[in-house]
Amino acid sequence: MTPNSSQYQDSVPGRPSARSQLSYNPEQRQAREDSSFGLTEEQKAILAHSPNRGDLIRIKARAGTGKTTTVAFLCHELLARDPRQRILYVIFAAHGSLEAKQSGKFPKNVAIMTSHAYALKCLALERLSPKNSNYSKQNVARLLQLQHWVHQTFGLLGSVRKMKQRAITIAGYIIKTLENFQHSEDTHVREEHVFWRATLPGVSPKSEWRSKIRTSHYVQWAQTVFDSVWHFLQEYAQDYRMRIPTHVEITHDGYLKAFQLERLHSRVGMQCDVVIVDESQDMNACQACVLWGLATRMNNQPTVYMVGDDRQRLFRFRGASQQFEMSSPNMEFHLTGSFRFGETIGRLATMILQQDEHSIDSVEGLAQQCGSVLPAEKFHRGVVICRTNNGIYHYLQEARPKKWALFSSDTASPLSYLKDLNRLQSFMAGESQTYTFDGEEFHSFDELKDFCSETHQQDMMNQIAMMEKYQEENTDIAGLFENLISTFVRDWRSQCHSIDDFDGVVLLTCHKAKGLEFNDVLVYDDFRFDEIMKLNRLSLLASSFSREMLDLVYVAVTRTKERLYLCKEGLEYMEWLEKQRSDDHAPRNANGASSSPLGEAEEKCPADLRECAERSWCRFTEMGGHIDSVAQIPWPLGPKDNPFCFEPSMTRTEQLKICRAALLRYHPDKFFQFFSTRLNLSPEDRDKLKNKLHCVTDQANSFWKSLRE
Repeated sequence: MTPNSSQYQDSVPGRPSARSQLSYNPEQRQAREDSSFGLTEEQKAILAHSPNRGDLIRIKARAGTGKTTTVAFLCHELLARDPRQRILYVIFAAHGSLEAKQSGKFPKNVAIMTSHAYALKCLALERLSPKNSNYSKQNVARLLQLQHWVHQTFGLLGSVRKMKQRAITIAGYIIKTLENFQHSEDTHVREEHVFWRATLPGVSPKSEWRSKIRTSHYVQWAQTVFDSVWHFLQEYAQDYRMRIPTHVEITHDGYLKAFQLERLHSRVGMQCDVVIVDESQDMNACQACVLWGLATRMNNQPTVYMVGDDRQRLFRFRGASQQFEMSSPNMEFHLTGSFRFGETIGRLATMILQQDEHSIDSVEGLAQQCGSVLPAEKFHRGVVICRTNNGIYHYLQEARPKKWALFSSDTASPLSYLKDLNRLQSFMAGESQTYTFDGEEFHSFDELKDFCSETHQQDMMNQIAMMEKYQEENTDIAGLFENLISTFVRDWRSQCHSIDDFDGVVLLTCHKAKGLEFNDVLVYDDFRFDEIMKLNRLSLLASSFSREMLDLVYVAVTRTKERLYLCKEGLEYMEWLEKQRSDDHAPRNANGASSSPLGEAEEKCPADLRECAERSWCRFTEMGGHIDSVAQIPWPLGPKDNPFCFEPSMTRTEQLKICRAALLRYHPDKFFQFFSTRLNLSPEDRDKLKNKLHCVTDQANSFWKSLRE
């Protein structure tokens, strides 16, 4: 069955149907007229390319540019050249894999699956059917006997409950460390995988114990947990009737990591001639190693097509890395013509992509309707895209829609959310003496907050922040949610076939909206437009977090087919972009280079500056001697808005580790504790030193908080 471009791409007036003209018979190929093919020149260039075996080909496809259609045609074209070719099409999410199989676009002999399904098949573990997305803290603590270790290391903590709670906290750090390892391409757990908060000095006396646990402990613990998983998988492959031990979780990332290690040590895996990887930008280093990196190259040398959009990388929190951009392809293609929207939305999307003046990324709207950008006040029905689940409930509180639904069933329902908030409110007000969360029982609100902060329970911290905001505003929480529940539609699909026909508001997060398109879209104001407008060229290049903020806006805006609605902050951002586009961003000097207030510092490579600062700090700590001046202290060498010399190529984990090192070195309490005997400063200079230390610490904390969110 051959694909039909007019069916699978958004219709573009003036383009003839390709149903009757498509043919992959080699004798008829020359007779086919390009005008009847229904594809853009960019798409046809991809189909016309003849790769050599083992080539790595990168396809950068912007939003709505017919990526799936291009891949479908590519599969047919490759099989027309050689029907014996074995093609594997790897899709990021399970629902996308199912949709591709059911679409009828692809030849039946193309294997379509996720990277996890591919791993299970190659390891002969299809019968396993694991359902765990993560490890249980209780099971990890039990496997490693952490409660006994805590008792031996810290002695009696006052009660068994406190020892258990500390063991659970440590288990959470071990799981985070294990996640970092499983997302990497490394073969063993290393120190750089250790969760950045695990050994960070505590923010309160209660959390000072963290710095007493060595990094090597977390490395050993995480390796032990993974070894138990790998050992079980190896035995299960021999006897599938084995029962999974109660103290071992078989997670999706766990068996995928095991597959990577097996591929590196043997030739396990499907023998493929061509591998096409969809959403390559969201693959982590482990997946990249399996699909187009070392593990694949060591085996059968297939031709690999990496397909993705580096500006739609939304799963950094799941380990998505820059393997897509950092790879060295033999050939690169671009898809920039979007069938989804017209000129207006395309122009706005391009301005977002090019907020960094060095970026040449662009997208062109090909749809006949130009599209329109309207204020949020005119929005009455359609789709609301928020940055977070918390943003969804903020929107509901403000807008009070007459009829609304959640796009996805896995978002917390308003009824369950109301119960959680009511229970939390009672505990905050002292009406309830205890509060149970994450398997632990808490007897004070401060104790709960400390636990959530220590264990990085972001969802719970968001609920606490919302409750505190409601209390300040004297919001009637019960009345608010009773009103929302009365207007809530549990399943919008029961009332209409298409979401664009729903007579109300449908809410979802940006991550859930990826890959979808809607006629009417309201982009809510929790996308931090005010912070994005503060980003100058250097700060944008300095942090992957800054790029992530921009990419989220780009994804949200490009879900629109016809009408885009923006809140006040969004409209101000659009006007700001227009002004940036019309103005000269930076004056040029005589030789054509941009002048910069950074002077010589900007001319140096950030990596060199970091290395120089590291060497200076080592000399400072090793040489000893009196400190007679604040200038003797090796301060961070980066510019004001990027003091720690972050780079776009750095992962969030790497940046967090740099922040942690800065907090360990420059926190006033820590600094005076370590160097008090060396200080030979006047009272005035001591005050200057304290102010400088506070300034650096505040900067580290600021980056730290931004990267955590």
